[in-house]
Amino acid sequence: MRIDVEKKSNNIVMIRPHGKIVSGEKVMSLKEAINKVVEDGFVKVLVDFEDVPFMDSTGLGVLIAAYTTLKSKNGQMSLIKITQRIKDLLTITKLLTLFECYDSEADALRDMTR
Repeated sequence: MRIDVEKKSNNIVMIRPHGKIVSGEKVMSLKEAINKVVEDGFVKVLVDFEDVPFMDSTGLGVLIAAYTTLKSKNGQMSLIKITQRIKDLLTITKLLTLFECYDSEADALRDMTR
């Protein structure tokens, strides 16, 4: 799985996974990317799901762990461009209210810089 990481400001970083986020190497790649940006001092993480057609429960676990870590550092994690399938997964698991979700990068960045 390819994961692009792009610094947006001094404390905001965007992570763009490409492909399915499922158990095994793919989900570990996402976990490692998120852990690295947190270790580098970023406290606001934006995850772009535009190129993620599917995510399983292991992927959800990675997002929840990252959210918890960032919250403990007074940080924030937001999701953008989630597919209907992923939105349904977040709704069923009652996690949709946990994450701030946006349709566009611009909207997310505007709210994250407040």
